[in-house]
Amino acid sequence: MIEVVREVRHTVRSLMKRPMYVLVVVGTLALGFGANTAIYSLVRGVLLSPLPYEDAESLVMLRNQFPESDDGDLAVSREEMKDWRAEEGLFTGVAAIRTGEQNALWTLEMDGRTEKHDGAWVTSDFFDVLGVEAELGRTFLPEESIDGRHRVMVLSDAFWRGRFGADPSIVGQTLRIRGVELEVVGVVPAGFNTAWNVSGARAVDFWVVDPVPVEDQPRQWWGYNAVARLAPGVSLAQARARADRMADGFVERFADVYRSSEEYTVSLQPLEGQITSDVRTPLMVLFVTVGAVLLIACINVANLLLVRAEDAQPEIALRSALGASPGEMARPFVVETGVLASIGAVSGVGVALGAIALVKRFNPGGIPRIGEVGLDLGVLAFTGAIALGTVLLVSLAPGLRAARVDAGAILKDGARSMSGGLFSSRLRGTLVVGEVAMALVLTVGAGLLLQSFKNLTDIGIGIESEGVLSMRMDFPVWQYGDMEEVSQVHEGILASAGNVTGVRSVALAHADHPLRLNGQWYFAPEGSEADPEATKSMVGIRVASPGYLETLRIPLLSGRSFDERDRAGEPFTILVNETLAKKRFPNEDPIGRRLKIVNAGRDMPPFEIIGVIGDVKNEGIRETVRETLILPRANPAFAAGWTRHLTLHVRTLGRPSAVAGAVRAAIAEVDPKLTVYDIKALDEVVSETVATPRFITTLVGFFAALALLLSALGIYGVTSYSVSRRTQEIGVRIALGARAAQVERLVVGQGVKLGLVGLALGIGGAAFGMRALTSILYGITPGHLPTFAVVATILFAVVTAASYLPARRASRIQPVQALRDD
Repeated sequence: MIEVVREVRHTVRSLMKRPMYVLVVVGTLALGFGANTAIYSLVRGVLLSPLPYEDAESLVMLRNQFPESDDGDLAVSREEMKDWRAEEGLFTGVAAIRTGEQNALWTLEMDGRTEKHDGAWVTSDFFDVLGVEAELGRTFLPEESIDGRHRVMVLSDAFWRGRFGADPSIVGQTLRIRGVELEVVGVVPAGFNTAWNVSGARAVDFWVVDPVPVEDQPRQWWGYNAVARLAPGVSLAQARARADRMADGFVERFADVYRSSEEYTVSLQPLEGQITSDVRTPLMVLFVTVGAVLLIACINVANLLLVRAEDAQPEIALRSALGASPGEMARPFVVETGVLASIGAVSGVGVALGAIALVKRFNPGGIPRIGEVGLDLGVLAFTGAIALGTVLLVSLAPGLRAARVDAGAILKDGARSMSGGLFSSRLRGTLVVGEVAMALVLTVGAGLLLQSFKNLTDIGIGIESEGVLSMRMDFPVWQYGDMEEVSQVHEGILASAGNVTGVRSVALAHADHPLRLNGQWYFAPEGSEADPEATKSMVGIRVASPGYLETLRIPLLSGRSFDERDRAGEPFTILVNETLAKKRFPNEDPIGRRLKIVNAGRDMPPFEIIGVIGDVKNEGIRETVRETLILPRANPAFAAGWTRHLTLHVRTLGRPSAVAGAVRAAIAEVDPKLTVYDIKALDEVVSETVATPRFITTLVGFFAALALLLSALGIYGVTSYSVSRRTQEIGVRIALGARAAQVERLVVGQGVKLGLVGLALGIGGAAFGMRALTSILYGITPGHLPTFAVVATILFAVVTAASYLPARRASRIQPVQALRDD
């Protein structure tokens, strides 16, 4: 131990004399350690940490599925939940959540003003099924599901602390939510939320009991995101088998609702996997990427230490002659690596802290459970482990070189024997080949992701978002009791906002933005209700005012748009998108044809098609366009309630932000009590739809560029060292008449040979490894040959350039000086 301490002190003193060397090595390792620590903390917090629920492994999301109808997962109804609860021995509980009215923010009236917050309705057994107890007060009681006794609420810890200063007396107080007095009965623990990665289930500030209606809802009122807890001893596979049998029973008992046993199934997915499904592959890709970058950094540091070992051969030989063992001769390099890695690890933790803070603040990829990400003992242990692994990996090469020193030959022949030896030369070359191969794999991955991202952003979304301002507004029943009053305010807003200087056109529409649908139902051409093909897919629904097409620049392909003829008291009219027109009315003109709502549980008059519009990406930018119909705001049929939650779209003559204040002022002139929120340029909304691929592409691209740089430095370092060791040989060649170009070719050829071997190995590795990207690529295959070719060409150019610099220096060696130095 004393010897080790003495060695550490000697190493520290020696390193202080070489600050640039220390800065390069520590900086390289700190970046590698920091990136790995930051990404591991994301993986640990998002994917590996258990959910903040009791026995979270037994929790599953319960969803309806109609695979052949392109509808994917659908929520469940109260009637279905009754059946699931009644199935003996399958679940110990089935609870559900649904968000506020058409995903609008909930109003909280306090201190004479109205605030907007996220809220959700839940069944009274919601917290019991999840196994969550209140941090303060209690959760809901079973009897509070009865209409009239349900006016209670539970707050999130963050909302309680942020809005009420963690005041414990909040329990028992009454808050006015959505115009109704609700009693606060409890606060749930920190970290609990309901952001489940399903439509309508998001992180919220408070939960309110959703009362059981007096009359049974239609079985097809699919509005609840259900979570169930498996009964003890029931595996997921067993539960899925029983769920399949129950689905068959539903079809037999309610054939008009479920239509066909070949289509209808039930999905049971682990809750944890449901939450993280969209980011699991991207995060793992990032984790592997930063691991490869760290490995490349380690290779470069190992090569630097190999050079140090070569230069220290006389000292090592002397130690060996004095009786030092191979381990004692290798120890200085292990100690030096340990000191450098320790400093790099501490610095890397600082880098990771900054990176994590940035990601948590901006969350550019919409990462779920981001609040649970941080540096804990597990993450710090990971950093320590990779630092230790780095010490062992990096010190292995110079340690082996030191242990193989031929002391007799070196002491006898002196500097002439210090050629580095075949072993060192091959080892350095092998390391460089490895880092070039890994750099190619990373760069191919970055190239594929970049092309995929470009394909996403090149997709025609069906609207022109540039120059459009959007803002949301609600007209709740406790403030606007009469729908006629609501309609009058709508008209006033359209007129007032439309007269603002710099505004080209305005429109109101239901949905927080044009690329999302908040409603959908089954429709069929009138007279074809019995045709199963005609009712396969759910049709998306939107409510919009005249001017909607003009404002968003959606093309009208045939027929007419909405005007003063489409008002209350007149027959119901609709616009349909091109996808619906082609699917429901192939080879015929849909104008004048009528659609009838199917399985609504109530009779509705048919809807006459007056126009066909261009498709808008309304199911996500990567997905196919859903069939869509648009109802007129002034005569919205069954969707009259939706007109209480609208978004105002304003097409401007210049920058949207330049008119935002004036538009808000114009709205306030019409109705001062109206709260306007979520004010955004529509470009921002479109940009958010590709936030995750942009985030992943940016990070992978950055690390791939770093890998390229490190590989270039590796090639440069090996070639430069080779030149320094062959100075006399090159001097003799020049003295015997070798031209500068010949010397350059000789030296460049050494680096290029290593690079070509690395490229060949990298292409093979990339061809195999890129399969992992399949699920996150769009419009490009993992084996895209042009990407491979471009990346290989770029990397070959980098290798050649890195080899040329020392080659040019070698060609300028003066023979006399080289021989004199010998």
